[in-house]
Amino acid sequence: MEAIVKLSLVWMLVASLVDAAPTDSDQENRQYSLVRAFPDTRSQVDFLHKQRYQKKAGIEFWKPADWPGRHTDIWVSNATQKPFTDLLKKQNIFYKVRVNNWNVSDEEVIMENIDHFDRKYQSFEEITSELKRLAKGYSEKVNLFEIGKSYYNKSIYGIQILKQSAKKKPLIFFMCGIHGREWLAIASCMYVVRMMIFNDEYENDLQIITNHFEVVFVPVLNPDGYIHTGSKGGRFWRKTRSKTRDKSCPGVDLNRNFSFRWGGGGASIDICDETYCGPRPFSERESRAIASYLYKRRNDLTVFVDVHTYGQLLSHPWGFTRQSSFHQQRQRNVLGNIARRIFHATGKHYNYGQTSSILYETAGDSTDWVYGFLGVVHSYGVELMPRLTDRRSLAGFRQHKKNIIPSGRVLFIVLNELAKNSLTELDLTS
Repeated sequence: MEAIVKLSLVWMLVASLVDAAPTDSDQENRQYSLVRAFPDTRSQVDFLHKQRYQKKAGIEFWKPADWPGRHTDIWVSNATQKPFTDLLKKQNIFYKVRVNNWNVSDEEVIMENIDHFDRKYQSFEEITSELKRLAKGYSEKVNLFEIGKSYYNKSIYGIQILKQSAKKKPLIFFMCGIHGREWLAIASCMYVVRMMIFNDEYENDLQIITNHFEVVFVPVLNPDGYIHTGSKGGRFWRKTRSKTRDKSCPGVDLNRNFSFRWGGGGASIDICDETYCGPRPFSERESRAIASYLYKRRNDLTVFVDVHTYGQLLSHPWGFTRQSSFHQQRQRNVLGNIARRIFHATGKHYNYGQTSSILYETAGDSTDWVYGFLGVVHSYGVELMPRLTDRRSLAGFRQHKKNIIPSGRVLFIVLNELAKNSLTELDLTS
């Protein structure tokens, strides 16, 4: 009897191992191809819309069909690729396979939640997956690179949008997510990144930007802080998550940790304060990583923008003092023009001016460092919606997901106007 029991246990173990072994079907479901379809008629567009909303397994519409003559991009698992392309053939829809047999599990990429990406707040893992998808699907003009690591060893990614050219192009740099709780800033930056990549072939303003500039976005500078805001009780976390002398008060405010006028007005030496500047300049891995990258690129850097929420403000240095910057009038003119463009396009008022005047003192912040240390005149801060009503209120950080796209459109106006200004200043129009 004992021998029979032992034999049964052996067979149960073998059976469990067989069940756990990956099958050919599992492998196919982990491998994806990017299919680009070209609908020529309204009926073909409608057909693709129908396929999109049927939500078939293994088919994720990435760039939806919106108009005849404009392509749509669809990620399709290898298990469903042939049936799907057969459908396209029956509808006489021309298609190309841009990426073939990409094993997403090798790069820890999530292939769900692709459609309607900009209509909800995404986790750090979902944002990272989207960045990797963009780099894979548009490798001819997109490069994903690691700027550094966070305290908890999360990758800080930069995404470069650059059309191939023998000529070196000026750099426009957008930094987002320096504070964990500012979800709308991160989502709006991702919206602009996706819009630039998806719509470049069809929109004139985008073509002007990508023809003349290299554009780099860092969507989440503070991964640890952002991840923590998804935890219970952590939604309004601002700082990093590094250890300090006080175990009950981790983290440093990255936007007080830059070396230019570090530790001055508007920064705190109290470890438990939200604006704690750290024990020394660049004490944080995140601020050191971004500063190192920008320093290496200082000869190319033409525009720097630090994106935040909230207040509906456009700001220029200085933050550490009320004294005027060396280029105040020039900076005010640029921001005033952006504010007018935003109002004409959206009806929303954005106040503009020197950071220390329209917001508060911010010694050791990123825009002062880029302007004062790197010498970049066009170094600006953007505070997206809503307007400041009570500076002590935290409600402004909790914006409904329906505001992602409107705020993203505002941020694109900022990018577009700064690019136009640089075209004129650098005489790149010829």
